[in-house]
Amino acid sequence: MPPLSEADHQVRATGIGSSDISAIVGENPWANAHDVWQRKLNLVPPFPETNATRLGHDMEPIIGRWYTRDTGRILRKGGGTKRHKDRSWQLCTIDFGFAKGERRIVECKHVGHYASAGWTMEADGAPPYVQIQAQWQMGVLGYERADVAVIFGGNADFRIYEYSFDATMFGHLTELGRRFWENHVLAGKMPEIDHSDAARDSLRAVYGFNRAPLKDAPPEASEWIAKRIEADATIKSAEKAKALATNKLCEFIGDADGIRTETHYATWKQTAAGTRSFRLAEFKKDRRAA
Repeated sequence: MPPLSEADHQVRATGIGSSDISAIVGENPWANAHDVWQRKLNLVPPFPETNATRLGHDMEPIIGRWYTRDTGRILRKGGGTKRHKDRSWQLCTIDFGFAKGERRIVECKHVGHYASAGWTMEADGAPPYVQIQAQWQMGVLGYERADVAVIFGGNADFRIYEYSFDATMFGHLTELGRRFWENHVLAGKMPEIDHSDAARDSLRAVYGFNRAPLKDAPPEASEWIAKRIEADATIKSAEKAKALATNKLCEFIGDADGIRTETHYATWKQTAAGTRSFRLAEFKKDRRAA
């Protein structure tokens, strides 16, 4: 893929934001460098809005009001996309700042049940991708403080996580972001291939059609052929071991609903179609206690 022209650069790739950088450095649980690269080069459509993302946006003003209630600080809206004063490729969009001149960012999060595992009770206990987001925003704006205000879904638990600007971390993130921006976005060069589905999508986006006949492989291809053959054999062996273990557990269950140990339970129950379906699961803490 050829490098972007200046006109393409303006339209297709505007910069690296706070959510982008966490994916680029491998700390975003929902995206990686390939996802960012594809979006910057318009190789894939934008992420579709989901009920979860809509709820997150709709909850921002509510979380902001709760923050003001608990802290007394008056918030103002973030005001759109901001860029670093010296590096235009470095940008961020914040949820809230302060009306009274305090140089503090407030990021509002609504965290559902499945995403809550990475959060802890400590004052700085947000997961790494959130901390990276906060450091990036502070560095781009030149702020010294960032608060992450969170409502956890289900029990409506409200917490505020507090962070100070870390110049060393921001410098490291800036260098990694610069390399990605220059070496991959502006140069149009795919990031290093990994095992992810996003990497496969990048390959399909760049090499979507057969344009040449069979060609000679590079020397290192033999090593990867051997790795693929080994992986296939491992999968086949694992599938046999899994089938044997399942059959033995079904034998133990016999005509009962299932069996249980101190840590797990296995069931082999009748379905509506008249067949029996096997399931193996771990006991939850509350069930073990019961």
